Amino acid sequence: MKRRVFTIGVILFWGCSLVFAEPMFAPTKEQAFKSQLIAIVEYSGYQLLGKIDYFSGPVARYKIIRILKGANVSKALDVRYDFTDGSACLPEVGWKFSEDLMPKKGSRWILFLNEDSPMKYWATYRGPFGRWSADFKNTLEVENALSKGQLKGD
Repeated sequence: MKRRVFTIGVILFWGCSLVFAEPMFAPTKEQAFKSQLIAIVEYSGYQLLGKIDYFSGPVARYKIIRILKGANVSKALDVRYDFTDGSACLPEVGWKFSEDLMPKKGSRWILFLNEDSPMKYWATYRGPFGRWSADFKNTLEVENALSKGQLKGD
């Protein structure tokens, strides 16, 4: 009898663990376009504030080149640099922070941003998914979507 109760307990615990440990839904462009602020920016560096790990990156500094959506903000943005898009429950095996993981200084990006009120920084939509290279194709895609009013929830 004790063995049966123990076995049932283990199965229930394992089943509950699977339910609560499932990753988030995959990031989508539609959700990214609902961000409070969408801007073309230039990366200028980062600050190491506190513990840096796979789920809590440094604070990246960007200079605003052009705002595509949202209210005017200061000419520089502090953005928490996330290495995960939220769909991973565990860090990548052997992951370790290094400067090589950060963008090249002077590189241009389209950032899909939301205010992270408790942290007083901006955060990209789902980490790396909210950072697009500001190449011609990506810039055109965002500008077209904004100009055609295809973005729901604006």
